[in-house]
Amino acid sequence: MAKRRMIDGEFWEEPKVAKMSDSKRLFTIGCINEADDEGRLIAEPEYLRAIIWKYHNRRLGWVKKIRDEVCSELKGFQLYEVEGVFYIQLKNWERYQILRKDRIKESRFPPLDAKCQTNVSQLADKCRHKISKDKLREVKISKDIGDTKTVAVSKKIDFSKKQEKDYNARDLVAYFGKKFEEVIGWEYHANFGKDGKIMKDLVAHYKPEGVLDLIEEFFDMAKENEWVADKLEIGVFKSMVNKLLIRMKKEKK
Repeated sequence: MAKRRMIDGEFWEEPKVAKMSDSKRLFTIGCINEADDEGRLIAEPEYLRAIIWKYHNRRLGWVKKIRDEVCSELKGFQLYEVEGVFYIQLKNWERYQILRKDRIKESRFPPLDAKCQTNVSQLADKCRHKISKDKLREVKISKDIGDTKTVAVSKKIDFSKKQEKDYNARDLVAYFGKKFEEVIGWEYHANFGKDGKIMKDLVAHYKPEGVLDLIEEFFDMAKENEWVADKLEIGVFKSMVNKLLIRMKKEKK
């Protein structure tokens, strides 16, 4: 259950907070609200989503990205790991919270110490594959385009050796996965039965070269619009084709 916590007026005056997206500010306030009497809380994505976005269909990867970025940007938020579980310690907790000493409950979470501190950038490196600037990311795809299972797109394909006009549906699913990984930082899980069919239909209308351009435009839009970034799926991509075509036409003028 959420606790009664104080949000100091200085919070809104902090430049880093003022420049944050609404989602990051909500995350920050949610952590303050949820922290125990010693300023600690569980920082596992599943837990954070259940507490802060319980009525929204947020992806765990998106929640983790928000968590890591906030903890990297705000000095008062320290992300750390103890025995495989992530926690957040809110520093200077007593400065901003007025707690009666006779009612303070001892934290049930392990404290932040020199043995368990983990740098946020190191955490990010552990869970994402770095993408070479000189070589396009190679991704894994299922051999069976009719496979209905949702699987990570991670089979190696060297796109630099393929002609755009020769891309098939599986190649396009893989390319979508490559762009997803570049923008989000982890693998795209594709439903090859559904996603492959969508790509086949799009190729029939716009040819492989046109679909590739649409994919590029889709991810450019995602970088600019938070609501798009939270819905990076091939099904959503298809539903936005008309908007993408209009956007591309305007950019050419």
